[in-house]
Amino acid sequence: MSDSVIRRMPGTTYGGRRFAFPPYRRKRIILHLHYFINRHSQKNMRTSKPVLLVVGISALALIGFALYLQHVKNMAPCPLCVIQRYIFLGLALACFVFAASPRGAVRFGTSLSALLALSGIGVAGWHLWVRAHPSVSCGIDPLETSLNKIPSAELLPSVFKADGLCTADYAPILGLQVPDWSFIWFSIFTLVLVWAALRRSR
Repeated sequence: MSDSVIRRMPGTTYGGRRFAFPPYRRKRIILHLHYFINRHSQKNMRTSKPVLLVVGISALALIGFALYLQHVKNMAPCPLCVIQRYIFLGLALACFVFAASPRGAVRFGTSLSALLALSGIGVAGWHLWVRAHPSVSCGIDPLETSLNKIPSAELLPSVFKADGLCTADYAPILGLQVPDWSFIWFSIFTLVLVWAALRRSR
């Protein structure tokens, strides 16, 4: 093969001369790159879906524990507690739906779930602030009334009806009150989901 033909063909440069890849070698390189990208993407997808399932199951378990505290330990939920239950439930549903979705929706679902968990941090943080400032109302009149008129509260009052005080003191659980644990769990969920979303995007 003449030097003029070699210079016109794509390849690599070595010692000042240009050497071309044969067509079959270029095709093999492209196939290897495609295989590597797909394998890396599938690995990240396998990482994100178990994370969504674990977060969803944990969120439902926390709602179950809250119901245990309400009906067995007589800890009446306040309006902010009920809002956090809604967020936990929405987070669980989002995680389950997107864990069963096609690969293209997993990243979006992980990011959306992280935003839900972040909103839970905001509500739990506000609950802690109200507890630290008892003179501040948590909206016991307008908020409780509006929450208890939502269809879900009328259909499932044992789960979503608010009839407690945001500043009520109950027996601590491992040294912390329920709002403290909510804040911690929402923070854990946010960090895990953000990690999964960033890992999925690389």
